[in-house]
Amino acid sequence: RLVRVAQTSRKRSMSEVSNDTNEPPRRVVRLEACDGAVEELPAEAAALSDLVKSMLDPDVPDDDEDEEEVSVIPVPNVEGAVLAEVARFCTHHFEEPLNPIEKPLTDPDIRKCTSQEWYATFVEDLWENQALFFEVLNAAHYMEIMPLQDIIGAFWAGKLKQMPPDEVEARYDVQLTEAERRQLLQEYEATRRQGRLALGIVPSFPHGCLPAD
Repeated sequence: RLVRVAQTSRKRSMSEVSNDTNEPPRRVVRLEACDGAVEELPAEAAALSDLVKSMLDPDVPDDDEDEEEVSVIPVPNVEGAVLAEVARFCTHHFEEPLNPIEKPLTDPDIRKCTSQEWYATFVEDLWENQALFFEVLNAAHYMEIMPLQDIIGAFWAGKLKQMPPDEVEARYDVQLTEAERRQLLQEYEATRRQGRLALGIVPSFPHGCLPAD
């Protein structure tokens, strides 16, 4: 369901801000979370989500001299705090696209996988609240945002490279196949040989969640 509403508040719109800098006015969309929270961002940024892109109305003009048309797109499976992180990622990606991350990973350190400081910091900060970390990952899958899946998945895979198969099974309550055990063991041993095994407690992941490296 997509709703179109007119801005009636005299709060400065994103298009008006763009006009101050002589930039072309940007079409704006509002993403509405399941708890009613709303994130406003440029349509080009929101379209990083294939789900949102499929719901954008191509007939809405980029700008109107009398009033700004705003597309309101409900995202019913995503909470406000999660949507805020998604919107922040998409907005930054519009200005600085994420470069492709080489796979398979050659290093468990995310900063060795990307030279882009903003993205490394984004995912490291997100990891500080691991419940939010996984909710954002789930939202990336639901909203079909491939670059967000890539950066979170790479960070997560790096964490798994630092644990032997038995620990993975115990912590995450999963049953690995023999092929998966061999792969994880090889990666774990390679990480130890490189001298980069992280110290301390590695918090648990949700049941049944293992990244595709």
